[in-house]
Amino acid sequence: MDNQPSCSVSAVASGDYARTVNGETGGGPRSGTATSIGLQGRIPLYQGGLPSARIRQAQALEGQALELRIASERAVVATTRSAFADYQAAMDAIKANEVAVKANELALEGIRYWDLLRWGVAGQVLKGDFYGAAYPGAINLRKKGTAIDPASRWFVTSKAFRTGTDEKWPVPQREVNINPKLQ
Repeated sequence: MDNQPSCSVSAVASGDYARTVNGETGGGPRSGTATSIGLQGRIPLYQGGLPSARIRQAQALEGQALELRIASERAVVATTRSAFADYQAAMDAIKANEVAVKANELALEGIRYWDLLRWGVAGQVLKGDFYGAAYPGAINLRKKGTAIDPASRWFVTSKAFRTGTDEKWPVPQREVNINPKLQ
């Protein structure tokens, strides 16, 4: 920076004093203390663009750091959403498997109906045609009308479960006579 144009200001004040009351020495040598004060300042007029270049560089680095932080936040949010979706899918699969296992366990025990009611899915499961075991190649299968089951299963019955009605049991009239609020 020494070769750059600049403006300098210098000021020097100096003096001495005699150890007499009026400052006169009577022609003799002065004895005393000399004092000087100096001030020098240098103000560069042109810096070649270095400070402004460093400011722009710092601003660019700050912008880059901000972009990296935002990208990190977005990556965390995306990873979290993906993990939660995976968790929900796993929980749905577990529930579906539990329902299937329970259905197989209780199908022949006569108590699956109560599980269907408890799970709130009786209206979906107990509607439609119900078939028994498959007998491939059998000729005398029980059929629903003239329809032929492509899986060669024995037709058992049709159900039309009425949600909101069929979950309830009838209350005996003598109980209603005792407590009319049971209706």
